[in-house]
Amino acid sequence: MFLGVILGNILPGLSNSLGNWQIASVSIPVAVVLLFMMYPIMLKIEFKEIINVKKNSRPLLVTLVVNWAIKPFTMAFISWLFIKIFFNPVIPDGLANEYIAGMVLLD
Repeated sequence: MFLGVILGNILPGLSNSLGNWQIASVSIPVAVVLLFMMYPIMLKIEFKEIINVKKNSRPLLVTLVVNWAIKPFTMAFISWLFIKIFFNPVIPDGLANEYIAGMVLLD
């Protein structure tokens, strides 16, 4: 992040150039960086254990419930609290809703 801030200050046109690299409205630089972030995690997956999920499905069910039923709503509340209440004076109304949506999606 630090490097990105420095590059943005030194080469202000770089962010616009990188932002224009898109396929089907997906930013190619963002997709590449996300791939580098996820790749080490994907290496730790033991695919043999996926077959055994039928024997012990509780961890999978807990993960599904937490990730799809609990976390989005708690993040919606937390992001609403910070963006609409605490940072309301510094964030324009039009951007506030976009920030909230982005925070929920990043959760």
